[in-house]
Amino acid sequence: MFKQIFSEKYRQDMQEKMAGMALRAMIEAINSKDFARIDDICSPHIAKMYKHALSHLDAQKCRLQVSAQTAGTPKIGGFMFKTGPPEAFDPSVPFATRFERYVFRFNNWRRFAAAKKLPSNKEGTLIPSILKEFSDTRLSVDVWCMVPVSVKIELWKNNGLLDSDQGNMTIPLTLSSPVYDDLLDITSAVAQFEDSDNLEPFRWSISDIFFIVDSREISQIYQCYMKAKDDLSSGNQE
Repeated sequence: MFKQIFSEKYRQDMQEKMAGMALRAMIEAINSKDFARIDDICSPHIAKMYKHALSHLDAQKCRLQVSAQTAGTPKIGGFMFKTGPPEAFDPSVPFATRFERYVFRFNNWRRFAAAKKLPSNKEGTLIPSILKEFSDTRLSVDVWCMVPVSVKIELWKNNGLLDSDQGNMTIPLTLSSPVYDDLLDITSAVAQFEDSDNLEPFRWSISDIFFIVDSREISQIYQCYMKAKDDLSSGNQE
């Protein structure tokens, strides 16, 4: 499906140009404490995280200065399609809350969610309810990019340098697409077909750096499923 949507040339441009450009834009926004720019290039959740961190530094009379140069060609490390209501994948909502509302299915390249509760099984309502559930399904894609950089980080307070570090590292960067109604819409938006004029323009946003968001998400998913398993086991014993 990934290759069906994104041509070989697009994937190559993503590796050689887009990933590095996105990271540089993020670093520039952090250095200048440009909150509007952070909102523009990041997903709401990670934008809120970085703005909160920068505001905290500012309250301490501190500032962060980051410089980075790409030290090789970025690579696409993987991808993940998310199918279902956008709220089901909103990391600002604890997964335990979402787990109560949605049924989830996961595999190596896809996360699927559907609402748990359908209207009561009255005559003539069940099948339409199920069909509506699937007609409401929406689609987005996350792409994990690995960006090798030579980086220098400095922490300043007033005019004094408090700490600094530098070296070579690979920065994991997640780029997320807008949410579309189906595969056809996302394909049309990427290709900028004539029939994509009524769709949200396709653009990437940074939704994670260093897998901070996704690692928390996976941890919460594991805890919820283990609790559900324990509850089921306890219920069977009673």
